[in-house]
Amino acid sequence: PLNYDQTVIGVVQRDPGCLLVCWSMADTTKLECKRSSKDGGLIIRLMGGQSAEDPLETRVQPDMRHMFIHVKEPKTFRQLELGYYDPSGGWL
Repeated sequence: PLNYDQTVIGVVQRDPGCLLVCWSMADTTKLECKRSSKDGGLIIRLMGGQSAEDPLETRVQPDMRHMFIHVKEPKTFRQLELGYYDPSGGWL
């Protein structure tokens, strides 16, 4: 089973300009996110680095489990979230 029905996210800096983001979540969790999200999909949200006020958001295809994200500022602390916008526009 994929991490025993737990959602797990990992980030590794592949090189100074690129992060490798990997995640795993149960199929039931993916379906719930798809059903509850405003546009039917998940988003990786990266904060810190380029602009603390404006997070970098990248849409995730439903069956993806990893993604490379290019960053402009190496060696910068970042916060990463995997979530979605609900129909009212709230981030979950």
